[in-house]
Amino acid sequence: MSYRCWTKATKHEAGVPRRSVNWVKARRDWLWFHEDRLTCGDWSIPFAEVDTATLYRVKQLFIRSSVLELTTATDTFQFGLNPWVDPVPHIPLELGVQNVRLGSILV
Repeated sequence: MSYRCWTKATKHEAGVPRRSVNWVKARRDWLWFHEDRLTCGDWSIPFAEVDTATLYRVKQLFIRSSVLELTTATDTFQFGLNPWVDPVPHIPLELGVQNVRLGSILV
């Protein structure tokens, strides 16, 4: 069983989402949620290697979206998700949720 959604993703950001040129250069691809891992392009992130998983629920003006952050021993991945995407049922990890309010430029 798998689920997929379109995403913007970067390995050059960590922590609370912010405005950054890294999001301009971010990869655009399908984010696949598999039973044992996530894949996005040539990135494959086994859930067994994830140290922390955080879902930032972002509100900016009238637009809501979310950023999924996965931290492994070597990398931090952030995935920008559309408002209708709910990754929670597809991730078999303890997921921290944090509400964030951004300025006038969307991630």
